[in-house]
Amino acid sequence: MTTPLNILLVEDNPGDAFLVKELLQLTSLNIRHIYAACSLSAAVKVLENNPVGLVLLDLTLSDSSGMETFMTINRYTATIPVIILSGLDDKETAIQAIAMGAQDFLLKGEFDEKLFDKTIRYSIERKHNLEELRVSNERYSLVSKATNDIVWDWDIVSDKIYRSEEQFVKQLKFPAHKKDLGHEFWLSIVHPKDQDVPTRVMNIIHATDGPNTFVEELRIFNGEGDLRYIKDRGFMIRNAEGKVLRIIGAMQDITDTKKAEQELRKLSLVAKETVDSVIITDADEKIQWVNEAFERITGYSFKEAIGKKPGSLLQGPNSSVEQKEYLKQQITNRQPFHCEIVNYHKTGYAYWIEIKGQPVFDEEGELLYFFALQTDITERKEAEIILKQSEEKYRSLFNHIPASVFIWRLADLKILEANDTAASQYGYSREELLQLTNLELRKLNDQQLIRNLANNALKNEQYSSKRIWKHINKNKEEMYMQISSNRIDYNGVPAMMDIAIDITDKIKLEEKLEDEKTKKEQEIKLAVVAAQENKQQEIGRELHDNVTQILATSQLFLGLLKSNIGIEDNYLTEANTLIGQAINEIRELSHTLIAPAVHGSGLLKSLENLLSKTATVRGLKVQNNTLGFCTEGLSSQLNLTIYRIVQEQMNNILKHADATVVELALTRSNESIQLRIKDNGKGFNPAHVVDGVGLLNIKNRTSLHNGQVMICSETGKGCELAVTFKQDCKVNVPL
Repeated sequence: MTTPLNILLVEDNPGDAFLVKELLQLTSLNIRHIYAACSLSAAVKVLENNPVGLVLLDLTLSDSSGMETFMTINRYTATIPVIILSGLDDKETAIQAIAMGAQDFLLKGEFDEKLFDKTIRYSIERKHNLEELRVSNERYSLVSKATNDIVWDWDIVSDKIYRSEEQFVKQLKFPAHKKDLGHEFWLSIVHPKDQDVPTRVMNIIHATDGPNTFVEELRIFNGEGDLRYIKDRGFMIRNAEGKVLRIIGAMQDITDTKKAEQELRKLSLVAKETVDSVIITDADEKIQWVNEAFERITGYSFKEAIGKKPGSLLQGPNSSVEQKEYLKQQITNRQPFHCEIVNYHKTGYAYWIEIKGQPVFDEEGELLYFFALQTDITERKEAEIILKQSEEKYRSLFNHIPASVFIWRLADLKILEANDTAASQYGYSREELLQLTNLELRKLNDQQLIRNLANNALKNEQYSSKRIWKHINKNKEEMYMQISSNRIDYNGVPAMMDIAIDITDKIKLEEKLEDEKTKKEQEIKLAVVAAQENKQQEIGRELHDNVTQILATSQLFLGLLKSNIGIEDNYLTEANTLIGQAINEIRELSHTLIAPAVHGSGLLKSLENLLSKTATVRGLKVQNNTLGFCTEGLSSQLNLTIYRIVQEQMNNILKHADATVVELALTRSNESIQLRIKDNGKGFNPAHVVDGVGLLNIKNRTSLHNGQVMICSETGKGCELAVTFKQDCKVNVPL
């Protein structure tokens, strides 16, 4: 040891401190200075303010003892060796301190200068080695974190393997506890077709004269079951006999690279085999690569094209000046381009191409090259010329067909074309129509539908539809138009062609027929209801005036018979009672069949009587919430309808509901009259029940006043009947 050593002696016993200093002087150590501290706080101050290379520590001090003393000192001695000076009574504590980081311990009074010298030197060397190992491990950990590679270390002798945890979990998606699993684990995740790779590596390992490195690519399944491509590199450490003792390596996930290579091969194949001409130019617009289709379309070979500018090579006298300027500006501004232009074959003839180009930039935004596709559209252009020449021939037909024809642009709905029939039917001149948009011929509530139609047509080149629309002519009159719409390209612009047939007269005739049909149906319903009312009144009067009188006469004769024979017979008494009950039942039934007086406030009294009788006779609890209902202005026919609906529903409840409580509410607002009847009976599923005669009568009567019926019911939860009449109902029902 050549470097002078500064030693801190922490000892509160003066005698022990003196003996330690004497022993230190007897050693061969190169000691510069011995700092003495008799307390823990004093020792901390020395460590904070002085360069100390060794600490001799007594664990029992005036202000601290045991492991607390060592743990405090240890916070200041990360790189300084600590030797415990222990007595017999704290030997176990000293051993514990070594486990926590101390380098050694000596029992007081049981060591001489030679053992002291040896212990100090070994402790310093041990601490130095541990520090180097710590720094090395720290560097290794930082390297593992800084790289995406999975660093691994395989001890062949013990067959133990270590893998960097962070990248193992991140790259392979396996839980951390599997990171140190051995060769069998690795074989289990290798793709079946790549099992020869581990075998090949093992052959290299077992060959004593084999290479010291290997690089292999293989496929594995990660912890989520995904297939990944791995490049595995290894460096082998061999002994003198060439036997591999240890391998250090790194695994790199190259899946993205592999996929990019595969995609590039596909693109290269597509570019080579496509029928379109493919041109790649550098940042200076000079051709770097062309495909076979380029040679076929242009007549120039690959060698003839390389290094040339496409415009100089291919364009000629009939190439559009505007399009050439457009291409120049887009390329100069490093922007994509798309246009149609005339090019010239090597032999001199002109042909049309559609060209689409795209700049390609690197990660720093620097232009790498332009990639362009050129499609020979000569046949299409020639067809367009022929079509244009024949356009005038068909213009007359276009203008004089009996249907209105519009062509309008999808982007802004502007009318681009309209025939003479359209001008005549809509009341505009053709010039006026061409100043309008499609929206100006439509009703306001249809305009969003037209916008939606245009958006759908922009997305679908095959779009078509057929439906009836309401249009508005110049005089703001409504027109029913049956329109067939088809997406077309009009002069290179996405557009819609509408063929519109005026069916206004037809629609109005159908509406008139529908109104007449509705009126006839209403008359039939009126007749049915009137017939029912008349029949009920007739039956009620017959029961009351005739049948009841006959039964009363029978009861009188029966009484005379009992008086004449002077015998009290049980059968005669029972017969007399039954006849009396029949008379009462018939009277009650006749009152039900005969319409009550429902004029004005009579409706509310009639309803009250009906509900009162029902509650009294059948034992129902009836809540009548008609208080405050105003009958002013209501026709007697509507009052009767309300009464009959309540009567019908009460019969339904009594027959089917098994209810104990019925709630009736009758309310009126400015817009409508609401009738609600709710019971707490057994209820039913409306979807599974066919309308009976009672419910059908309710619906028929309601429809006579343009009302609506709603039924809300659920099994076990009662039933609610809601009837709504509009206030403007003025249907007169003949009685």
